[in-house]
Amino acid sequence: MRKYLVNSFAYGEISPTLTGRIDAAYYKQSCKTMKNAFPLASGPAKKRPGTYYAGVIPTSDSRTLIPFALSATEGRILCFYFITVGADCYFKVCKLGTDGTPEFVQFSGSDYIKTISLSDPVGSYGDLAKFMYAQDSTTELFDTLFIVSTGILMMSASVYTYPNPISGIHVIRTSDTSWATDNEPEIAGSDAHIFQDRMVVTVNNSVIISESNDHDDFTIPSPAVAESPITFDLNPDKIPLIQWGFGENTLFLGTPSGIYRVAGADDPLDGTAITVGTLQCSTGCADVKPVMLDDSLVFVQKSGKRVHTLQYDSDVEKYVSTDITFLSDHIIDGKIIQLAIQKEPETTLWAVTDTGKLLAMSYSRQMGTAGWSEIDVGGEVESVAIIPGTDEDHVFIIVKRTIGGAEVRYVEMFATREHDGFENGHYVDSGILWDGGDAVVVTSITAASPAVCTATSHGIADDSKVMFEGVTGITLVNGRVYTVKNGTTHTFELYDEAGTTAIDFSGEAAAGAGGTVKIVTNTVTGLTHLEGEEVQILGDGSVITPETVSGGSITMDQYANKIHVGLAYEMVVEPLDIAEGPGSVKQIKNLYAKFYGTPVMKYGKDVDHLREVTLLDGAPTMDTLPEVATANIKELVEGEYDYEGSVVFVSDVPLPFMLISVISELEVIK
Repeated sequence: MRKYLVNSFAYGEISPTLTGRIDAAYYKQSCKTMKNAFPLASGPAKKRPGTYYAGVIPTSDSRTLIPFALSATEGRILCFYFITVGADCYFKVCKLGTDGTPEFVQFSGSDYIKTISLSDPVGSYGDLAKFMYAQDSTTELFDTLFIVSTGILMMSASVYTYPNPISGIHVIRTSDTSWATDNEPEIAGSDAHIFQDRMVVTVNNSVIISESNDHDDFTIPSPAVAESPITFDLNPDKIPLIQWGFGENTLFLGTPSGIYRVAGADDPLDGTAITVGTLQCSTGCADVKPVMLDDSLVFVQKSGKRVHTLQYDSDVEKYVSTDITFLSDHIIDGKIIQLAIQKEPETTLWAVTDTGKLLAMSYSRQMGTAGWSEIDVGGEVESVAIIPGTDEDHVFIIVKRTIGGAEVRYVEMFATREHDGFENGHYVDSGILWDGGDAVVVTSITAASPAVCTATSHGIADDSKVMFEGVTGITLVNGRVYTVKNGTTHTFELYDEAGTTAIDFSGEAAAGAGGTVKIVTNTVTGLTHLEGEEVQILGDGSVITPETVSGGSITMDQYANKIHVGLAYEMVVEPLDIAEGPGSVKQIKNLYAKFYGTPVMKYGKDVDHLREVTLLDGAPTMDTLPEVATANIKELVEGEYDYEGSVVFVSDVPLPFMLISVISELEVIK
């Protein structure tokens, strides 16, 4: 028998047209299918986390998400929408709550919505997905966001003359409950960003740059000085129509005919000098805001169907583009309309298409990999935005779902990828978390009627349900559900689960001591947004029987302290066909697969012929939480004789999954 090893999936899902390239280095590191998983640059395929439900936004003509940074580790998400084109624009603000799940900010009273009203505007709002924005990074103006769009206040060239003031829309935050906006924009642009402490706005073929350190001043003085505003046309003979501008160390302008370089660290902007742009590459650009991916600029090609990086090439002494969708061009359904970059915990590029598809690309320049996968959240994704966090950046989406036969739009946030213990992993979509809090140390339980528990500053309210663990003396108290009654700061009485009968431990030989007590429940509310839907449940790291939401709640057949409830999703990882013995009939006899932190999974020759395997004892329904550990399986497969020798791995329960390697032991018939 022969053995065939696959120990990396870093290139993700590749195009079917490349699956015959068994000679290529990427072949044994690629997949036919990678859905709802990340191809890590280090090799493994890791199941993506689920999403938390933040709230609903009205079904409207257009909507988008924009990130608003507060610091290097904190931010807010602005959810813009309007009900009717040409009418007022609205936005909500989303943040992380104290429990790490998302929530809308309440401004005052019951008001969660801010309105941007325009007084006699010239033109009207267009597609909010075309919003381009820049956040002021100066100390005194860090909480100001500047927004322009090709769909806002479009003016004809005859109306526009230099040096008109540039206003766009200003969104100003003084606190979470205090946001203000400018309500009379005077002129539109196709893009806005900040470079060398100047506001740079592009309008058609023109570039308007503010005074240094004053992002609202575009008036050119006479005579001009180095810090003065700057205006110029980009290559007026060709009329390239600027799609976007972007600058960190270097200022670039993207056009349908190519990318131009304007200035860099060695040649700063100067109000007394003539500013021009030099063509770097002839790859045309779409009007999608680019992002920085490590040290490369990432932009969408003019067709909307490919994504490129832009990097300096010392051999040709200019910037050149590289197609990072070359291996996976099939995965882009429609045209990309939005990009966002997640820097932590792994560098990941997120993309949204105009067909509602959400894509993720795991990237490593060091390893030379760019692995794409489809992220299927069970609805059409319309926008994505990312804000910084302490350990991980937070990814938000607008998703159009069908709930109870009705079309709805929800703002949701992906849970963190890293977590301690299975009970802290969130692997359901549009879900919520019910958390009873940390366990409290028990001092004693009296051998009396009613039994009285002493636990210093326990903070447990009357009528709460509780469970004990690790108590000695009165050991029968462990693992049962009790109701708290007549609580004081440090004590409470124990009643039965129904809360009607006091617990009598007077017959016990000794009092109880030690161990812990925690709040539990078997009823979860707050699920109105999933009314009528069947939901998956994870309670304290154990998979609980699915329930259907009724009256905005579910009642489970068991109690738990930490409960994740939401819509199910399926992860699929299918490596490419076995390249051993090309053109020969083969049969997989045995399969050796290595996993990390994977309690249970399914595998088979295809998704219609799956076998479930438990990798950690007690999973998926377990009384005690198993440690996250590495596990190997050796399973007799006895697949059919065929030319492919394929195998697929599936995870469809709300638990983590990470595939490290696969060894197929096979018989090849010449």
